[in-house]
Amino acid sequence: MGPWFMGLGLIAGTILAHVAGICLLLILLDRWFTGEGRLRPSLGRVMVFASLALVVLHHVEAAVWATVYIGLGVLADWDTAIYFSIVTMTSVGYGDVVLSGDWRLLAAFQAMNGIRGDA
Repeated sequence: MGPWFMGLGLIAGTILAHVAGICLLLILLDRWFTGEGRLRPSLGRVMVFASLALVVLHHVEAAVWATVYIGLGVLADWDTAIYFSIVTMTSVGYGDVVLSGDWRLLAAFQAMNGIRGDA
């Protein structure tokens, strides 16, 4: 399977995971708000909890991409793969780690995946 189809598959998978993660977050927040005998949490606490949950969700998505890079043999170790994945997903793109050949397209797909945000 070439980089084009693999990139599209990874984007589809991470979007589905992101949607599932946000749905779970909303369910947890709803339970937090509607629990009997509980005080309603402040907006600040809700925002901190939601923000941290989204950071974890983005890290999981970056880890999926990193795992694929290692599985394909285009990056040698976990530290390099997760670093490259996070830098690419956030569109920072330092350029100190790069993919070679046809797999460069996969990095472009990950960058597109990362800029979609939390909308």
